[in-house]
Amino acid sequence: MSGLRGCTILNTRSADQSGGLSAALQALGATVVEAPLIAFEDPSDPRALHEALGRLASYDWLLLTSANAVRRLAAGLRAAPPASPLPPIAAVGRATAAAAASELGAAPRVTARDS
Repeated sequence: MSGLRGCTILNTRSADQSGGLSAALQALGATVVEAPLIAFEDPSDPRALHEALGRLASYDWLLLTSANAVRRLAAGLRAAPPASPLPPIAAVGRATAAAAASELGAAPRVTARDS
């Protein structure tokens, strides 16, 4: 008997990111209901983002909270490259740190959850 047989689990990840988790849960015997509660979209007017990216040199740190945030930041930097290097980077976890290294070419100095 599988560990999650008889359990119904609500997967609230975005539609484009839910498949792997749902498949893993189903492999353990769970019934999975997908109900995405978040969607990611580019801003309709990117000026505020580009202005903030233009001030990166004035920031003490750049805190990255998710791999999704890293991908959005990388897209913004490609559209409006900063004149100065990125400030020191901190990441909330290993996946976010890996995304920063891959997408931004900059490894975080600090990762909150290194264990």
